[in-house]
Amino acid sequence: MSKHIETAIFLNRIHYSETSLIATFFTRSSGLQTYLFQGGKKKSQSLFPLSICEITTYRRADSSLGKLTEAQATLLLLEIQTNPLKSVIAFFMADIIRQIVREGQEDESLFEFLHQHITALENTDQVGLFVVQFLCQLTEPLGIQPSSDLASANYFILKDGEFTLSTPLDSRSFGGTGVQLLHAIFRKADVLFDDPQSRQEALHILLAYYAFHIPGFNVDRSLEIVVETLYH
Repeated sequence: MSKHIETAIFLNRIHYSETSLIATFFTRSSGLQTYLFQGGKKKSQSLFPLSICEITTYRRADSSLGKLTEAQATLLLLEIQTNPLKSVIAFFMADIIRQIVREGQEDESLFEFLHQHITALENTDQVGLFVVQFLCQLTEPLGIQPSSDLASANYFILKDGEFTLSTPLDSRSFGGTGVQLLHAIFRKADVLFDDPQSRQEALHILLAYYAFHIPGFNVDRSLEIVVETLYH
């Protein structure tokens, strides 16, 4: 049985026994990993979605499920854990990360991207637009960044990932202030429509876009809480 120590982002845990958990992490060097955390219910007080930890694990050659023996937070995220709005965003981001990464798929650049945005969430005073901005910026490391060459746009074409002035009749597209908001963010331009309704429209457009381009992507269960908390 080999011992391994590495940096990881904690995503979620599920009940396994009276004392133990199944814990899921996105690790710097080996991608998405799931571990049996024996006695974890007493040891996991510091684990909160998006916690950045140093974890100690063991894995047998004949077992697909490793064992986690220690998870020590290396970055204090007091705001994320105590601010209700940031806590909801953290749970939602953790759900998104679990949807976009695959078991054992190493991606250190994506890990660094997420690390930076977790730190940004901890430190920001402006949370209203954070989720939309995060999802917009995440399209680049995922290789699905939309085209935003036009100076202005009225529609967003889902299949092509393109902002346009008009929309083909045979394509699924979106319009409205949510599109205007997204177009401004992708172009790094001044945001003219930054109200709860526009943010909610923009979020639904982005999630439809992710679902179209990423197989199995579905965050409906956590989306309802985000919308209720941030946009009402």
